[in-house]
Amino acid sequence: EKFQEAIKYFKLALELNAENSYCLYELAFCYEKTGKLDEAIDYYNKYLDVKPFSELAWYNLGVVYNRLENYDKALKAYDFVLAINDRNSSAMFNKANVQSSVRHLENAIETYHEFLELEPNNVTGILYVAGCYEALKDFEHAEHYYQKAIKLNPEAPEAYFGKGVVLLKKKNFQDSRKYLKKAISLDGENPEFWFAISKSYRFQNMKNNAFDSIQKALENDPFEANYWLEAAWLLHESGDLKEAIKTLENSFEFLPENAAIHYYLGMYLFQDKKAIKGFHHLEQGFAIDFDLYYEVLGDNSTLLSTKQVKSMIKKYKS
Repeated sequence: EKFQEAIKYFKLALELNAENSYCLYELAFCYEKTGKLDEAIDYYNKYLDVKPFSELAWYNLGVVYNRLENYDKALKAYDFVLAINDRNSSAMFNKANVQSSVRHLENAIETYHEFLELEPNNVTGILYVAGCYEALKDFEHAEHYYQKAIKLNPEAPEAYFGKGVVLLKKKNFQDSRKYLKKAISLDGENPEFWFAISKSYRFQNMKNNAFDSIQKALENDPFEANYWLEAAWLLHESGDLKEAIKTLENSFEFLPENAAIHYYLGMYLFQDKKAIKGFHHLEQGFAIDFDLYYEVLGDNSTLLSTKQVKSMIKKYKS
């Protein structure tokens, strides 16, 4: 796997025989492996000029375009693969993933179903189609496919998590927790699982359980702002304003420039009669992400009516 050295020798081979299409393909592959994706695209295209019906080259080209987030060209490349071989399940799966990434969810579902016709027991494909239905708020279909994944692989934590989240969105909190707890029993280090179960407790006003769960999420991923905000919110709602403030201040060790955290911290400090420090953090929030302010402060008419905040809005609006 000394790809850089391999590139040198493939280029020497091309100098001796410019029509060696094998070298073109291998150069493209080596450039892909070394992360030089533009060069990889160039050589895959040169190879495809010679071998336009190469299923593998079109597939690899799609992968490279996907890595570059050039989704239109990735889809076209996968379509060429499927025109050559309409039973290439890998290309079909990748195509569906790209469609899902660009939020063409109905198209993605259709492609995932075509993929599942070829690989009916592919748990990952079943989970992904469930995720698309969930994103479309078609919870009945989503739940059906999560349950199908559980049946095929009872040890798949993502399947229990997916079903738990769907039940959470349907406000079936107790049943939701059964599935989320099962997901946690299979993978106790996944912070998303702890975050979801924290929400299920919070919605039933079980704040202590909710806080314990969000702490577990933070232990596993202290770089996710939503976990810090949720922990602080729970403390704030429980009447422990000073601990809420302390929690958000502790978050700066991991997230020093998160606008939402600055906004909430500023708001909590203002409530704690520490206006000067509070205005400092509010200004940090305005400077980082002005548009977010109304989402956080929109209901706080007292704060929005202060001379300082009005001045900040005027200053940062432009």
